[in-house]
Amino acid sequence: MSPISHLCKIGPIALSLLLASGLSARPLEDLPGEEVTLRETGSALPKSRAPASPEMPSTWLAQPIDEQLARDENLLTVSKGALFVPTYSESRREPEVSIYSPSGELVRTGLTGTRILLDSGDYQVRIGSGSQRQQMRFDVRIEEGHTRVLKPTWGGLLVETLTPDGDYFEGQYEVIRIDRNGWYGRGRGLGEERLQDINLWILPPGIYRLGKVGDPASALRSYITVELHPGELQSVELVYADKNPGSEIIAGGLKTLNTRVVAGRHWTYGLRAGGNLAFVSSVDISDTRKEIGQLSSDVRLRVRYDNAVYYGLNEINLRNNFLKERGAPISVVADEATARSTWVRRFNDWVGPYLRGQISSHFFSRHSEADTIYVVDPRPDPDNPGSLIIDTLMTDYSGRFRFEPSYYPLLLSEGLGVNLDILDFSRIELSTQVGLAAHQRFSEDDYVALTSNQYYQTSTESDIGLETLVYARVRPFNFLTLDARMELFAPNAEISGIQLTDLEMDLRLTLSRFVELGYLFQINEITEAAANSFPSSHSLSIRFNLNY
Repeated sequence: MSPISHLCKIGPIALSLLLASGLSARPLEDLPGEEVTLRETGSALPKSRAPASPEMPSTWLAQPIDEQLARDENLLTVSKGALFVPTYSESRREPEVSIYSPSGELVRTGLTGTRILLDSGDYQVRIGSGSQRQQMRFDVRIEEGHTRVLKPTWGGLLVETLTPDGDYFEGQYEVIRIDRNGWYGRGRGLGEERLQDINLWILPPGIYRLGKVGDPASALRSYITVELHPGELQSVELVYADKNPGSEIIAGGLKTLNTRVVAGRHWTYGLRAGGNLAFVSSVDISDTRKEIGQLSSDVRLRVRYDNAVYYGLNEINLRNNFLKERGAPISVVADEATARSTWVRRFNDWVGPYLRGQISSHFFSRHSEADTIYVVDPRPDPDNPGSLIIDTLMTDYSGRFRFEPSYYPLLLSEGLGVNLDILDFSRIELSTQVGLAAHQRFSEDDYVALTSNQYYQTSTESDIGLETLVYARVRPFNFLTLDARMELFAPNAEISGIQLTDLEMDLRLTLSRFVELGYLFQINEITEAAANSFPSSHSLSIRFNLNY
């Protein structure tokens, strides 16, 4: 039966702006920012102009500053001035802007990319990730009828976490500034259906280390470094060995697969393709000559749709690696083909349903070249829990046992749910994801390895379940941060059978610029028979970091 027959079984917001000319005014000296002037009555929104320097880099995900100002719906009113802090991406993905009086009293909070209305006077603006005392501070003066644009002298950092196969997941990492000592906290990637919800780090320009959670800043493995420049957004990929907690970071760096912006359209695209052809001839100590040829390729195509209402991310990944040794047949080292699509409907800043799907397969049959292959039938041993009884059904002596035909197994996965950002304030964040996930594996004469020379035949199977993920971050004080994460799963969508897949609480106390106290609590529910169905772990650490 062909894979196509299996597949058949599966079951603009228009904006209007009133523009008017305004009175020009010379910016006050020795203040950060560019001034945009309105009529003295503040009754109309003029066409704004972006700061002359620095220019908006092409790395930004947001529109140019003048377009951000033109789209902002917060209009100046009589007796008010405004502060405008540009956004590198979207307001909801960046830290809040806090505005204090000269005496240190909190006056207002607001979002990047929107006007923050203020009375005339002098203020201190605080913005940035990390604890409040790590935030950048700028002194500004606000005048009635004027919008003060704060020049973006900070760096932006967007981190995506994925596996070597290109699957996005919730990998964890820590951000440490190494040119000036300081932990900025723990970050987390997201699955493909929430890539557009990854929060940006807003940080002072400098050199930062993105490393494995819990490792000291002096660890020599499982990390990368990135340099942030004023006014630029850096997009970074971290590649983990697998999706397991505590997995090592095996690669990473600046993101090389982006989407090329096509002016005037919501569709953008990106293509990354590469390959390698190699030939090796060698003679070993026994005077045996070997000649090996290798051909590999890696093609990744990304197409994105992004407007005010919908966000769609579509990818096709093709990876192949073939090996040919003289006197031996061609060996397929790697042969992977994956197509995935995720679509999100944006109702507002805090809710958005999503729909996703993925197909994974391969084009060429796969063989084992072991001299002897045993086709077995493993089954649980009723007398020894955890052990297997293995019956041999067939023995193959051909030296080329085919364990996977072309296209099989054919793997499908689908998801339908909603993303909710319930709270998003400077001291508390709370978000959740609720969805229905389904997986299918279509088999046709394919086998799975039990050991290096034992294989068992698989059958077509599927499962469906209700998934829930809750994430919270609390910063009650400038020196204290608590991250909490809870993941639940209900097999067959039965609420009565909800399982606690993961519960994690991470408490970090900054004692000084060089010392941090950390406490980590983790617990998982075990569904199999066990003396303790909820194994847990506690970890207390004191971390030191000094670069001199």
